[in-house]
Amino acid sequence: MAPRVEDPGQLREPVEIRKWQQFPDIGDDDLDNEYPLVAKVRAKFEAVGGVTYREGVQAGEIVTHRATIRYRDDVTSENVIIRRRKRYQVRRAAELDDKLIWLVIDLEEIGPHE
Repeated sequence: MAPRVEDPGQLREPVEIRKWQQFPDIGDDDLDNEYPLVAKVRAKFEAVGGVTYREGVQAGEIVTHRATIRYRDDVTSENVIIRRRKRYQVRRAAELDDKLIWLVIDLEEIGPHE
């Protein structure tokens, strides 16, 4: 079930939307990651319930958190969200109620952000 946002005052959490870019490391065979800033926005941020988490595990896309922000058309699975020094991979993003007002983003927590 999608979160309901009727009041923009619910967007209390400052978050950063960043692009996840990987490129070869010249010194070895590993990949280096870069996270250039796309935007700083405010979000309603919450952990998902057990049913949503289990459904994600079964589908092969673990979803641990959900964020709701004002609608943007540039958020894709190539982005990460940074919140309180933690990094979250965007799993999917969809507008809420097809009105292009709110964007609901399903996320997987992937670790600390240095």
